[in-house]
Amino acid sequence: MKTKSYKTQPVMMWILKKIILLILIFIVCYNLVYVVGTSFGNNEFSFFSFKTFVMADKSMVPALKLNDVVITKNCKASDLAEGDIIAFDLNGSAAIGRIAMINSEGYIIKGDNNFYFYEKEVSISQVKGKEVKVLTKMGILFYIIQSKITTVIIMLWLVFYYVRVRNLKKRSMRRRAEKDIQAREASAE
Repeated sequence: MKTKSYKTQPVMMWILKKIILLILIFIVCYNLVYVVGTSFGNNEFSFFSFKTFVMADKSMVPALKLNDVVITKNCKASDLAEGDIIAFDLNGSAAIGRIAMINSEGYIIKGDNNFYFYEKEVSISQVKGKEVKVLTKMGILFYIIQSKITTVIIMLWLVFYYVRVRNLKKRSMRRRAEKDIQAREASAE
């Protein structure tokens, strides 16, 4: 007695194909939004008030490790307190650090793994966002998804998939038409 039904296998394959197709379409859409969002000079991805940053160094170990993705949200000065992890502008590029002290001129920032504070105080205008969530080791996936070669390969695959599905449908329609013609000829005889 067989427990596995052979009728469910095509359905499961169809569902799997649709899931893979949706994932690929999501990756392409994400990449297009990322390219458009970062093509105007800033090198950060923003979705509404959220921004993502990939840890490119070990300055925040052990709280944040290399290739962790830090999701930040826009914030006001009143939202920040000592000990908060923030993303900020440091000489034209994004950096991530912890607020060590707050004074009247701004924030004194230090990386958890750094012995010294950053040289300059950070003003509220330099703050890009406050940490909301950390995605551990997801930075590698972000680099792969954001790579141009990945986008090109996925787009080529989607075109190939579309053409293949279209050709299969045409072939199926031809077969049905031929069977209908044969059935008519057989019934006419």
